[in-house]
Amino acid sequence: MPVTAIGIIGSCAQSTDLALRSAEKGMQVRIYDVARSALNLAMARVDWTLRKSGNREIAANIEPVQKLDKLAGADIVIEAGNTSQERFLLFRKLEEVMGSSGIICIRCGHSDPFSVIGEVSTPDRFVGMNLAEPVSVNRFAELARFEKTSDETLDLAVEYLKKLGKEPLVGRYSAGMISGRLLYMYILAGIVLLEKGRGLVHEIDSAVRENMKVPAGPFELVDRFGIDSFCGLGAYIYKSLGQPERFAPPKTADRLNQYGECGRRSGLGFYVYEEGQIAGINPRLKDIVKYLGLSEALPGQLCAEIFSAVATEAKLVAADAMVSEYDVELAVRMAFGWPKGPSGMAKEAGESVVPGASGELQGDLL
Repeated sequence: MPVTAIGIIGSCAQSTDLALRSAEKGMQVRIYDVARSALNLAMARVDWTLRKSGNREIAANIEPVQKLDKLAGADIVIEAGNTSQERFLLFRKLEEVMGSSGIICIRCGHSDPFSVIGEVSTPDRFVGMNLAEPVSVNRFAELARFEKTSDETLDLAVEYLKKLGKEPLVGRYSAGMISGRLLYMYILAGIVLLEKGRGLVHEIDSAVRENMKVPAGPFELVDRFGIDSFCGLGAYIYKSLGQPERFAPPKTADRLNQYGECGRRSGLGFYVYEEGQIAGINPRLKDIVKYLGLSEALPGQLCAEIFSAVATEAKLVAADAMVSEYDVELAVRMAFGWPKGPSGMAKEAGESVVPGASGELQGDLL
């Protein structure tokens, strides 16, 4: 069936982007949140964006609502942001409001979706969704199939995403989903090198960015993502996968998170920020990282270790999600803006290492 009416739960930057993209495609959109102040901010972002683009006429297609029953009749309801309500109670009520029609897409990045799926009466209508940021321009999207997700639910979710210009990857649910798990491993591998004294924050970022032509090094990326969000994502993946050693939470990130130094938005993360721009390295790292800058590694060696870890994890997550390794390679290029997928990046980084320069890197990187 054609997708014409969209409900969005939660007021945040992602919900605003989703609302705008859906309205541009001729859909009617309602953004739901119990907090009027949050809805006002969302609509202010909508108005500002439309003023700049000259498309103010589509503002009539976007409506803020504070009552869940206003989402009745939606073809798809998408959980984009947080609300103050218990999730499973919210979705139980949403099922009643929607009746027998429509599907529900829930966030799966940092929290357990089964706390919702196990409590609802129509699990066949639920699918996991993860959208790469910024939603307005990044074409990548993930859909996670749960045990009872129906084919009809998946088909409708895919139709909607394609209508927005997305290229969705559909797989079985795996903790963190594909992009979240590989994002976490990329950042984690950089932090591990820092904690081993293999390089300083800016050295590792520069090595990766300049040698591998990626948009951001691991520390630049975690500061943008939010160290608190990174720690939450890692804790969930670590617990859900049975606490494998490769996902052990890094102490440095945990300590910074405890101090409230969460990255660019707080003005202090692995870097110091002034007016949103990097202005130095966090001086607290000298007290947290025991072996800070103890030894130097060549840029190629740093890149090889980081991308080897990501490539290895890419194979594991492909098997868990029941998708091809080719799909994962393509997904990462789209989601992260890398010139190649994890295996290609690892191979290129490995080829740049001088043979025998580091005993740790001799042999097959993959």
